[in-house]
Amino acid sequence: MASSSIPTRTHARSRRCNWVSTMASSTYYADNDKARRLNTVYASGIVSRLGRIGAYTHNLGRYWCHRTLADQPAILRAVAHRYPHILIDEAQDIGSAHEAIVEQLIGAGCQISLIGDPNQGIYEFAGANGAFLTRYGQRPEVNALSLTRNYRSVPAILDLANRLSTRADTADRAAPSTTHGAFFVPYRNADREKLVAAFQTSVAALDLKPSRSAVLCRARDMADRHAGNRGAPGQGTVKSLAQAAIIRDHKRDFLGAYKLAATSIVGLLADPPQGLVARITQPSRYPDDQLLRRLVWTFTRNPDSGLPCGNVAGRHALAPSVAGKDESAAGSD
Repeated sequence: MASSSIPTRTHARSRRCNWVSTMASSTYYADNDKARRLNTVYASGIVSRLGRIGAYTHNLGRYWCHRTLADQPAILRAVAHRYPHILIDEAQDIGSAHEAIVEQLIGAGCQISLIGDPNQGIYEFAGANGAFLTRYGQRPEVNALSLTRNYRSVPAILDLANRLSTRADTADRAAPSTTHGAFFVPYRNADREKLVAAFQTSVAALDLKPSRSAVLCRARDMADRHAGNRGAPGQGTVKSLAQAAIIRDHKRDFLGAYKLAATSIVGLLADPPQGLVARITQPSRYPDDQLLRRLVWTFTRNPDSGLPCGNVAGRHALAPSVAGKDESAAGSD
């Protein structure tokens, strides 16, 4: 849907927004639609320790932005003076942290214009459900304008979108000569083959071109299942090998590192024999695979010729060691 609202603020009004809910002197946060109590002392300690060394996550970056503007009014005034009018596109994706920062800018005198559509929100899992955009357009000092002409979708799709969103937008495009629209085919997870067959039957019945038809999926793994793909070999292997190096060098857990390394190596194979990981990691059950286990153990234990050291500070320190291995390997070839 291409319909949007453009609330334009005319007079600033300060309002402090909490990122979390506070009830009965306790603080709660949303975790997958569940309210969980936050240990504020523990959380504040972690945030402060990270801040002292200049380390923070993406979410903490927004926290430090809000805290800086709150604790240093001169910086807030400077930002408002430099950016007197701020236009925010895709405003339905504004979450609680961004909302708090926007409110600070409003309180400092910035004029804020939001452009977005609550029905197009895709970040509800991150606390952005379009509610701020909706509430903002309802403020008495905001001039809200609605975009009700859709220039993107054909009438059949827009009609369905209007029914789902209770809107009444109009299509700028005329109905094309070929068959267009949105079709629902209910199915159970175990009936993937029936779904694919139903899709192919519908495409043929409507005389559509298979090369221009598609099944839209919510995630990559779902698309792979419908297409019959097993996924790329080695997916996630680098992460597993890094974990193996860390637990070997930091926890001295050689057995755990060996099992992770074995799983990673098998994951690199395009079509590994069934049960190969068990044969490598369970010597009591599979005593005949001693040579294979010895090779994996050698790779796991030796950071010089096998699994790299987990104590390397960063990629700049890792690159020379990797290059050295490549050169020695090339020389031996």
